[in-house]
Amino acid sequence: MTPRERRSVEVSNVLGNRRLYWFGIRGSDANTLLGLPQFAGSFSVTAPIQSPGLEVDIALESLTGQRVDLDTYDIDLDEIELASISEIRRRMLATFAYPSAIATYRPSDFLSSVALASLEHCLYLGMFKDRQAAFEYKPWVELGIGEEGIPTIPWTYVPIEARASLGARIAEWPLVLRPNRTSGGVGIEMVANTAELLDKWFDDQSHVIGVSEFLTDAMPINVGGCVFPTGSVSLHPGSVQLIGIPEATNRRFGFCGNDFAAFATIDRETVKEIDRQTRVVGAWLHRHGYLGAFGVDFLLQDGIPIFTEVNARFQGSTALGATLAASVSHSDILMDHLAANLRLDRGTNLTLEDWLRELDPVAHLVVHNKEAVPVNSIRPTHRRATRVELVPPDTVRVDPGGVLGRLVFNEQITSSGYELEVPLGAQLCLIEPGAEQLQHDSP
Repeated sequence: MTPRERRSVEVSNVLGNRRLYWFGIRGSDANTLLGLPQFAGSFSVTAPIQSPGLEVDIALESLTGQRVDLDTYDIDLDEIELASISEIRRRMLATFAYPSAIATYRPSDFLSSVALASLEHCLYLGMFKDRQAAFEYKPWVELGIGEEGIPTIPWTYVPIEARASLGARIAEWPLVLRPNRTSGGVGIEMVANTAELLDKWFDDQSHVIGVSEFLTDAMPINVGGCVFPTGSVSLHPGSVQLIGIPEATNRRFGFCGNDFAAFATIDRETVKEIDRQTRVVGAWLHRHGYLGAFGVDFLLQDGIPIFTEVNARFQGSTALGATLAASVSHSDILMDHLAANLRLDRGTNLTLEDWLRELDPVAHLVVHNKEAVPVNSIRPTHRRATRVELVPPDTVRVDPGGVLGRLVFNEQITSSGYELEVPLGAQLCLIEPGAEQLQHDSP
């Protein structure tokens, strides 16, 4: 029996007669759970699974005809699509009136209320929003991680009252500005002078923003992990993150994908140190009451990993990383998250080096709508991509910043994390229905 088969049996035995469901920003993130006999369906914001035989597979975008920018969208704050959200809530409450279990990409007040109302029959495999939210407050987390001896970015927390005088005290530009809570790079800005500092200052309810020097030649790294009830931590494939790729996003620090192949180019001693630091972060999370899947971002500068943030949730790398794990018969991060919340043990303890030895070279590029208006029927294409995922149907318009599609490559596509390998970027195209044959025939 392979490690994956063993984990599947363990999870299935504990679930028993409960039907398992997924709630996430993308339904398709749960694809690797289709092998569990109890998996029955998905509720999501975008990208339904579209697998035959599911009891339910409903996405908000299918009801509204609109794909939102997931880096800024929050279902808890949506006051426009209340009727469609209420329809999903009604369907969930009806579904969870029978023996069931629900796992989620990221906790929300929306799901917390549904889970609380369904406690008699539904097992919630995750943390409630108010508890998880503490781990999204970046200053508290990075101060705690710094006390563990992990190198961190030297943020200075500047109150809004001091922003006007800050520019006069800066000896070297550029600077990076970062809100205390952010996702997908939203709100993170690089400024080159005092005028830009004042113009791009992002004020939130705390009225304090993080300010740091810009670390040049620093490669963005991501690692997935899972915290178990005993405090043990499983690690999942590491990758070089794609950040601010100009062909794929308008955001300077916007998330654009992961290159698992590029991670294999990192010196093995450095990989061991990233492994060690990620486990330290996982242990810190456990001591503070965290349970389940998480991610850690680093900047690799001169061979030294510098901690940048914890993602107290699943990530943009989850789907591809899970597919890679399944391809080599290991438990993936979704399965481990279920196991942790079902109070099972860690199982096989793979290192980041172990993953490198087993995985084939793979990367994915997430392409966003860079226009200032919603678009329909446009999808990314690339002659070297092996497949295109997350493409919405023609009936769904994609908001500015929304995902047009995800290109998967069986090769390394970046060396730095901030630009595509030449000539990959020049070969990326957006096509409309009817233009596909013309595009493929072009030189």
